[in-house]
Amino acid sequence: MLPPFLFCTDFDGTLLPVDKERKIAEEFYELLLKKKIHHHFLWIINTGRSWESLLEELNRLQIPFFPDWVVLYEKEIYKVKGSHIYPLEEWNDYCKRLQAALFDSLNFFFEELVQYLIKNTGAKLNSSSCSPIEIEASSQAEADQISAYIDLKLQHYPSLTYHRNFVYFRFAHKNFHKGSALKQIQAILEIPPQNSMACGDHFNDLPMLDLEIASHLACPANAVEVVKEKVAAQGGYIAHKEASLGIIEALLKLEEEIFSFPKI
Repeated sequence: MLPPFLFCTDFDGTLLPVDKERKIAEEFYELLLKKKIHHHFLWIINTGRSWESLLEELNRLQIPFFPDWVVLYEKEIYKVKGSHIYPLEEWNDYCKRLQAALFDSLNFFFEELVQYLIKNTGAKLNSSSCSPIEIEASSQAEADQISAYIDLKLQHYPSLTYHRNFVYFRFAHKNFHKGSALKQIQAILEIPPQNSMACGDHFNDLPMLDLEIASHLACPANAVEVVKEKVAAQGGYIAHKEASLGIIEALLKLEEEIFSFPKI
């Protein structure tokens, strides 16, 4: 029996188009199912969404099968069985404890940031259980402006980082991101980077698009330039097509390199 192979994908932008017809190509499911049957693929959706939001979208899409694992809020890990999820409690609790302590120690930073955003931007501000502030910029240009401001401020707070996806921002402890969550799943399942593939399209995917975490990297054609540059610099695959069609390309490229389907 072949050893398991971890196939880790972002969701929005990487599989699901964000500004066109919002569906995932049927060919993606067909190809992934073959991989699951013949090559023991385990599928991880690694997303910034909550489970409620992701489940609603998966049900709308009427996907033929659920992922084996999900990473939510870019860091919390859950095993999926049917349409139910079961937390990796030790890891998730550890994330929450460290983040809560860090956020409490930096209340003054978040207060200052709120004042800057109110005065200088049209961004919407929210809070959640996983971030003192969640920001929705009014445009990509404004999101770039906010990124530049936060980057400057975070030079003084090395334990704090943020995850950006399109115009959305949330804060986190620097040790918790899509990459560290993927590494934790690898450790649990005893699957090395050589048997792992990571696919992403945006800023918050950068931590998992690393050869130390996954030996096989890919991004769709619609990925932001910094993602394309990082994937290309490590010998990964930049697809010619967007979203799920691009990830199909990447899977077929992987098949050429290390797999071959049995003739059926």
